[in-house]
Amino acid sequence: MGTSTTEAEDEAGRRGPACAHIVLYRGDGSDRDLSLDEIAPPDDENDLLWVDIDCDAPELVECVAEKLGIPQEALPHLTQLGQAPLLRSYGDYLVIQAVVVDHAGELRFDGVVLTIAAGPEFVLTVHHRPIDFIPAIRKREHGETRLGMLNEASFVVSLLDWQLGSYFAVVSDFEREVERLEQEVLQNRYEQST
Repeated sequence: MGTSTTEAEDEAGRRGPACAHIVLYRGDGSDRDLSLDEIAPPDDENDLLWVDIDCDAPELVECVAEKLGIPQEALPHLTQLGQAPLLRSYGDYLVIQAVVVDHAGELRFDGVVLTIAAGPEFVLTVHHRPIDFIPAIRKREHGETRLGMLNEASFVVSLLDWQLGSYFAVVSDFEREVERLEQEVLQNRYEQST
């Protein structure tokens, strides 16, 4: 799936926005992809709905938020992503905004804002650019899983763990570069002293 809000058809013939990835993880392992029309908070506490929107589509976010019962006062945090970390509680609903490091290699990196909304038996993630670990999670959890047995808080913690992990690759690159510079400086000093 791409990153536009044009209609696209998935393998099952369902139509929906191309940048919305919607999966109902069932406690019994019978996970299934859903269309936008099928979005609703799960009735079973052993199910977990994950909606991931990976494009700038405020109308789509508003539509999904309405279907999930997310309070209106939370919408600005979901439709107008800021740049700073954020944590807001709205009764049974939680909105978290974090920055994921988009590591292009070497010492090149950028921040991608990831906003997570969680409520009873669902998690909504919103980001305007691809985040490497999101499709990796979807791929890893595709098919007959028991991910539905996780509650929304556990899944949010898992997402934040992946987000934190995005910093480690950058730190490793910086450490390697610092070591390389130290060796170069020491080598230059040695050469100048001999």
